[in-house]
Amino acid sequence: MEHSVEQALEAVPFCFGQISVRKSGKSFVLCHRDDDSRDDLETFRNAEDAIEIARNNDAGNYRPLKTAPDLRHGWRMELRTSNRSNGGCLRTILWKRDQRGAIASAKLPKQKFDPSNDQTRALSEPGSPTSATGTAPATVPLLCQEPCNLLVAACRKVVKGE
Repeated sequence: MEHSVEQALEAVPFCFGQISVRKSGKSFVLCHRDDDSRDDLETFRNAEDAIEIARNNDAGNYRPLKTAPDLRHGWRMELRTSNRSNGGCLRTILWKRDQRGAIASAKLPKQKFDPSNDQTRALSEPGSPTSATGTAPATVPLLCQEPCNLLVAACRKVVKGE
């Protein structure tokens, strides 16, 4: 039987590998499944912290295989739910909508697909921060190589007529 992420989230609490997921108000709380009943866990609130949590095991050794059964203990992650990113996205879209090479969206400006364009300048107000020389600092583009989960979720809602 195939389950979607949305079905799993509706069935909280559940475990995903060694991670226990439960809902608390408008937040999801994640922790090592062995720590689910503990109340002395270090709390994290940024999704980026998950990378650090998964990096090393309890002994401090690097975990090259993130699905190995040696996820470290002693942490809790609280993530607030949100339906979509209201501030837009700073990534430059590289993926195509179809095999013929159609751009991802005809509603976005062409600069959104140009890696040489500074996406942060497109979203900022006039007079945004510049370097000491009065010019914008060099920017390394954030690249979008495939549709993100926010886009896919929004598309599913449209297809389902929600």
